[in-house]
Amino acid sequence: MNVGSGSIPSQRNEAFRAAKESALSAGMVFEHTEDSLPRMLRQTQIVLWRLGAVLALALGVIGIAVPVLPTVPFVILAAWAAGRGWPALEQRLLAHPNHGPHIRAWRERGVVPRRAKIFATLAMTASAVLLQFTVTSPSLRFGAPAVMVIVAAWLWRRPED
Repeated sequence: MNVGSGSIPSQRNEAFRAAKESALSAGMVFEHTEDSLPRMLRQTQIVLWRLGAVLALALGVIGIAVPVLPTVPFVILAAWAAGRGWPALEQRLLAHPNHGPHIRAWRERGVVPRRAKIFATLAMTASAVLLQFTVTSPSLRFGAPAVMVIVAAWLWRRPED
């Protein structure tokens, strides 16, 4: 049954075509093309880098309240992950008044401030001592402090400002 200038099915097809073109131009519809798989993989990578950046940043924020969890290393990790999948977040972290200088110093020269080294060493020492008083396996009671000693040795070999 034709009503007016065109049939209802042709009007629906035209409306569908216009909606699809609008969604494609807005990047909302995944158009299957020859390069769609690499594009999909790249989009997945970006999502994973962003997820890693958010997770590291969340751990850094938690580290503000939890004394044995460091903040700056997680913020540095968040900036590194953001640099691969979220450049706007990376720039925001680099511009941060407190953490930005630490991130830039680490990237440029691998610098760890003396205050951070002292705090990290004290936190690892306290964790190793507390671990000795918990009911855990001997491998954990002695293995974790051994790893902490290796990390502390590496940390104290880093340059300072």
